Amino acid sequence: MKFYKYHGAGNDFIIIEDFSMKFPQDDVEKIAHLCNRRLGIGADGFMLLRPSGQVDFKLLYFNADGHLASLCGNGSRCAAAMAFDIGISKTYRISFEAFDGLHIAEILENTKQDKIIKLKMNDVLQWKVFESGLFLDTGSPHLVVEVQDIEDYDVYKNGKRLRTDFNANINFIEEKSGQLHIRTFERGVEDETLSCGTGVTAAALAYSLQYQKHLPVFARGGDFKVDFVFENKKFTQIYLTGPTRFVFEGSCVY
Repeated sequence: MKFYKYHGAGNDFIIIEDFSMKFPQDDVEKIAHLCNRRLGIGADGFMLLRPSGQVDFKLLYFNADGHLASLCGNGSRCAAAMAFDIGISKTYRISFEAFDGLHIAEILENTKQDKIIKLKMNDVLQWKVFESGLFLDTGSPHLVVEVQDIEDYDVYKNGKRLRTDFNANINFIEEKSGQLHIRTFERGVEDETLSCGTGVTAAALAYSLQYQKHLPVFARGGDFKVDFVFENKKFTQIYLTGPTRFVFEGSCVY
């Protein structure tokens, strides 16, 4: 079966066009094996593009541990890039079904290998403040924690502890030079990733709640922009914009 490898700001994915619906989506071990960086292809996540009766495709996203997961922002942007590259979508406006409903992705800049893609996220209507940080769901659950000296912060140790407590992705943030710097410990990967799209979105919203500031977000894998409207204690018109890159394609045995 043919696969494609993409990354969104260093957050990398294996993507398979599975309109024939032949891939064994319940084979957790197989998916985890493909995502293994030593024994398989290697990726932070795995995606299947399947037929949809109403939009361009239906997206199934799996964590690197092989289990079906919730929305992945960078994965969704990479899936949209691939859908355009292989002709599933003929326009720069790609619509698809994901775990949390319908989404639209727009290609703002396009080359053969690189694209800047803007993804429409669902509204965020509630959040909760804990002693550790602010918890909210941007398609996947996230805890946002403000720290100091983020470059030297032990993301693995502290992220693993909080991930167990909250069963969520853990984002550590710090404002530096007019940018919101972020490092994320992702559940399902069980390690730090170079970026996380839903985490970037959660961080931007959480920071704006506390400081009434709207900052660009810098992850280790690249820069992001998060646009939103905040009215009547609701976040609407949320858009995540960032880079994607086609890395390579190949074939795998399943």
